[in-house]
Amino acid sequence: MHHVYWNYYRCSPFGAIRNICAAFDAVALTVIAAGLSRGTGPHPRRHPFSAHAHSPHSARLPHHRRLPRRDLCLQGQQQPPAAVSFFLRRRPRPAKKPAPAEQPVLVRIKHERDPERLYELFKSNAHNRLLVENRFAFEDAVGRLAGARRFDLVEGILEQHKALPQGRREGFVVRIIGLYGKARMPDHALKTFQEMEMYACPRTAKSLNATMKVLVHAQLFDKVMLLIQEGPEKYGVKLDDISYNTVVKMLCDMGEELRSAYRAMQDMEKEGLRPDVITYTTLMAAFYKYGQREVGDGLWNLMRDYDLAFRLCKDSMEKNWFPSVDTIKQLLKGLMGISKDRNAKEIMKLLLDCRCHGYSLNGDERKENEEMEELERWKALYQREHYQQTTVNGH
Repeated sequence: MHHVYWNYYRCSPFGAIRNICAAFDAVALTVIAAGLSRGTGPHPRRHPFSAHAHSPHSARLPHHRRLPRRDLCLQGQQQPPAAVSFFLRRRPRPAKKPAPAEQPVLVRIKHERDPERLYELFKSNAHNRLLVENRFAFEDAVGRLAGARRFDLVEGILEQHKALPQGRREGFVVRIIGLYGKARMPDHALKTFQEMEMYACPRTAKSLNATMKVLVHAQLFDKVMLLIQEGPEKYGVKLDDISYNTVVKMLCDMGEELRSAYRAMQDMEKEGLRPDVITYTTLMAAFYKYGQREVGDGLWNLMRDYDLAFRLCKDSMEKNWFPSVDTIKQLLKGLMGISKDRNAKEIMKLLLDCRCHGYSLNGDERKENEEMEELERWKALYQREHYQQTTVNGH
């Protein structure tokens, strides 16, 4: 019975599979035994890239049994396989430089020297926010195009960008006005200001001042005065302190319009704006420069802010512009009246330093000595009275 079942199992598919597995096991055992027999001889021969060479125990083997180096393999005429030889000869290759079309647009614009291609780059990237919002790229490109006298390309770029959605922002339009000024195209700057409502962009003193700056730099003084006169009514823009100071400086630089500059300061006060350090300094410097000292001294008396007067007086004296003694006396009195004794001492020190270095207040040495002595006496008297009054109030 046992023989019957055995014959049936051997002839079935399961028996065939078992026979195949037994054959594979026999082959594997034969290969392993052959490998072990090669490693037990006096000079074992191992393949340099065998699995044993990469085992953690290989570091403890003698040097002649470790993985051979490439030079030893070559000396022993033991050539590695072709794939391994190619890998050993391979060197890292430098990265390819991107083609011009693959470089960022800002890099391409920076290195482009041909005016026509530069214009095409701006035109084709008009909606690229990285370019449109980059002020430095615009300034550099406009400067180069203007230097090449390609004002037509400058106009083409800036007019195209005025029509963008950013053209509804006053700050963006102010930048375009400034770029027209940089390109020495003041008429285009004025036209840009006049056409702001076409792009639904509101006007304020900010855009007005930017336009005035461009016109003043181009010495188009008549257009500046016309813009000032038409600003409030035609453009609905109210002038600020920067607007008036720009007009004051322009008229002072003209030399023959000092009275008009003085009236501009008066108009400034009528509009409820207070003249600042720039206003007074500009006017006084101009009047002193053109020999109208009495008007310059009179400006000191108009100042009601003694801190402002102190800064102006100190700045002017450091630049060798000296007010009259009466003006200095009034300033010292005002400073000590608001407990600014330290500032009063600085003014006196500047006066003494002025005399030590040979400068003259009025050109008359005898009269100057008398005035300085009067200032010293007046200062000592006022300080004594001020000290007594402070002591009485303290008790």
